[in-house]
Amino acid sequence: MKKILALALAATTAFSMFGSSLSASAIDYMDETAFLNDYNATSVTISANKITVSQPVADKDGNVAETKTYEITERQDLLNFAQHIVLGDTPSGAPQSYEAWKAWSGQGAADNRYGMIYMYDYALDKNVENDDAYESALNDFKDYVNQLKNPQTNGSYSIERLFSYWKEAYRTSPEVNVLSGGTSNVRWSAINDAKLNSNNVRQYMTYDSNKNPIPDMTQFDPQDAADYNVYPLITAVYNLGRNESVINSSATSRIVYINKEYTRVIDEVSFADTTNAMDDYYELLSQINEYEESDYTASAWRDVQSYVEKAEAAAEKAVTVNDWEKALKYLKNADAVSAKAVDYSAMQTALMSLYADANGKTKVSYIEKAPPQGNGYVGVGGNYLYQKSDFKVRNGYSDEWNNFAVDTFKSNSSSNPVVDEYSAYSWASKLYYDARNSNGNVKQSQLDKALEDLNEAVDALTATNSVDEWRIVKLQGLVDKAAGFQESDFNTSSRKWTTFVNALDSAEKTLAKANPSSSELDRVTNSLDTALTDIKSSAKSVPSATKDELKDTIKEADKLIANVSTQTGAQVAALREASDDAADVYSRIGISGKDKAVISEVEGAIADLKEAIVNFNNPQGWNKVDGKWYYGEGAENYKGDWYKIGATWFMFNDDGSLKVSEWFQRDGKWYWANENGGLAVGWAKVDGKWYFFKGNNAMKTGWEKVDNNWYYLSSSGAMVTGWNWINGKCYYFYNSGAMAANTTIGGYKVDANGAWIA
Repeated sequence: MKKILALALAATTAFSMFGSSLSASAIDYMDETAFLNDYNATSVTISANKITVSQPVADKDGNVAETKTYEITERQDLLNFAQHIVLGDTPSGAPQSYEAWKAWSGQGAADNRYGMIYMYDYALDKNVENDDAYESALNDFKDYVNQLKNPQTNGSYSIERLFSYWKEAYRTSPEVNVLSGGTSNVRWSAINDAKLNSNNVRQYMTYDSNKNPIPDMTQFDPQDAADYNVYPLITAVYNLGRNESVINSSATSRIVYINKEYTRVIDEVSFADTTNAMDDYYELLSQINEYEESDYTASAWRDVQSYVEKAEAAAEKAVTVNDWEKALKYLKNADAVSAKAVDYSAMQTALMSLYADANGKTKVSYIEKAPPQGNGYVGVGGNYLYQKSDFKVRNGYSDEWNNFAVDTFKSNSSSNPVVDEYSAYSWASKLYYDARNSNGNVKQSQLDKALEDLNEAVDALTATNSVDEWRIVKLQGLVDKAAGFQESDFNTSSRKWTTFVNALDSAEKTLAKANPSSSELDRVTNSLDTALTDIKSSAKSVPSATKDELKDTIKEADKLIANVSTQTGAQVAALREASDDAADVYSRIGISGKDKAVISEVEGAIADLKEAIVNFNNPQGWNKVDGKWYYGEGAENYKGDWYKIGATWFMFNDDGSLKVSEWFQRDGKWYWANENGGLAVGWAKVDGKWYFFKGNNAMKTGWEKVDNNWYYLSSSGAMVTGWNWINGKCYYFYNSGAMAANTTIGGYKVDANGAWIA
């Protein structure tokens, strides 16, 4: 693939003109560079009566074979000479190339004598440069040269007149050895271009034992390097721009011409393929673009941005392999800037959830080793939960499984496997391993993104078999507990709140699935359980005043309950329930673990209890008419819906009467209004059978964990006892309804999950 060296082209200017050395013999095009290596400017001296032109002539190998001298004394010679003068600071006309010179030189031998006479090879007279007289003299000289180039029939032309204008505007020697002060604009630009081009080709140079520069020709297509004689050309450009003595002693026209030829040749040649270096650059750039400012201190982040900006500037101009490697080096510097210490605890929890031993336990030791690669499973030593056989696949192949657990390799030799693309598990495990061992300068944003990808990959897997319902119930209980937390209850400057919110979100998404996998259920359950404990450890302390207010309010409620007068049973029940709930919250203030009470929970308990007290002290709210209870009066009666009075929910019929001692159904769920009209919550015995009602008062069916014991509620809601077959497994429940586990009943053994072991 042909690539133009844009970096070199950018350094060229409009001053690239063919120099003033001409060869008398024909030179082949491909030998032009050799001719240029010993390029010499034509020198001109002028006096009142004679112009002398010294013209070096190179042979076919580029060596100066002879120097021809021409003296101009006659009118016609003067007119011919004038045709070769290029006026002013800025060369005019189209740039002259070697090919153009060959065509031009065939016009006649007379033209060959002089070459191209560049006036910018002669220094301006700086003593009068800014003087009006200088401008006038320069214009007079230009006007006279133009007259020589366009002679009139009766014109008067003489060397004397040319000399008079010349000496007013120019010095009489070529412009060399002038680097400051007296340097003309043209020469300054030519020298600057030479130095820029020299720096550009410096990247192609290595050095021999004598410290002589050797171009790195591997950057170029081999055939083009030979055809265009690239080696001596870029060496000449390098030497000209790097050597002050060489550039000082060179005529401006030589400097311009050599650098023009460099531009032309580089524009023509092809370069070595840059695909690999380019791919490495963009792959690392994509990775760095995912880093976040929060990964670094302020000064370190500035360093990262500075390196990336340099890399992008280099990449914008990159053409050769060295160009891309230079840009890549800047990116590697950016990647190496030290980031803040990371918190890998959430990743540790997620990875540990993928492992379990024979007893269902997981250990940090299972994940502290370097991750396996491409094994088709997750884990080592048999301590893994996830296997391909556990998940649904199509014709033995699963995109979901491959994304989760299978790496792809550039080289898959047993001695030196090179990963081309990591699976979600392997990448997460690698980052965790590096972070844990302080390797690789792992960034927090990398860990977070890898954890997100890992969770998504796990969630995408579809389990072959359904999980036990009690495990769903266990997770639902954790979700119910977590759902009411408020960020204001915690010190959230750490990452614990974010981890908690993410764990809760993952758990809710898993519960919404029709058929979550066993391993997914374990992962989100363990993550949420850990997150609950962690977030409670950062809970703010309940203020002493708030704690005392709850204690005093409970005492006030208990006194009222002990001295009931005209209050209804519903009012008493509402106050007693609110008081019991408040007492439970009070008992959990100041403890540790995930059951610890938080500020909003305490404030909520106070508000509910005070509302129940207000309701208790307001008997007028309840009215009994014809044996039925109503709340409120007339149009203000509660009707046809449920209402919370104090801390208790009640259900009213359409006529406003209170439902008492009856079942009713709303939105597909069953509820029980007890003898006081309050909606049952927790355990309630109805017609000799026990039922369980959740915090939302709805009757539960299926598995339910209460006070660390598991119960099973039939489809009617009634609690079961004795032996029962559930989802293909047999379980035993004591007369209390609690499930037996890890014991023997009547000679039959049940395991830790309560299932009978056949």
